[in-house]
Amino acid sequence: MKLILACYPPDIRLSPDAKSKDNPKQFRKFQGFHINSKIKLCIPSAAIITKWTIYTCNPDCYEPTKVNESVITKNSQLYIRAQTLEYGVYKFELNVKMRDAPAFSSSDFIYVRITQSNITANLVPLGTSVITSGRTKNLTFNPGKYTVDPAGPFNASVSKIFYSFIFETYPMFFLNRIGPMYTLVDFTTYTIQLTSFKK
Repeated sequence: MKLILACYPPDIRLSPDAKSKDNPKQFRKFQGFHINSKIKLCIPSAAIITKWTIYTCNPDCYEPTKVNESVITKNSQLYIRAQTLEYGVYKFELNVKMRDAPAFSSSDFIYVRITQSNITANLVPLGTSVITSGRTKNLTFNPGKYTVDPAGPFNASVSKIFYSFIFETYPMFFLNRIGPMYTLVDFTTYTIQLTSFKK
């Protein structure tokens, strides 16, 4: 073992900087993101050992999170692919120690919240915002089927979607021939403007 004198533990700075669990850095579930680190050593050329640990905060951040093989935890920089983590708050901690002097070690951490995707709420197919329908036709709204979630299949049990409607009627008149006579028949058409938003 090499003897290292007049040294100090590694100085670590993580980016983004989010030290408060009440104000974590936010990423949507369908986004991938990086956590970068700057590490200052008393001997710049010294070899180091780095290790990331991710904790689930429920609400305390003591439980390590199991992640798949796509998350490389032994580099100084960390990349989390889209849809790797479930919704919630996580603590990302980087531990660094000097290979030839393990007693010189330090750590730094940040908090991250994985939030819900930007859901596009649709009542009807293709996200149409204006619908024209005759009064003799059935018009069915099915947000659970047609709403789009970029993170995957839409789960109505975790989302509340509110809608507003504007109804307009346009009379359309047709001549209906009965024998030698014509009668005027009114087929009113309803146009509906849809507005939806997620809460």
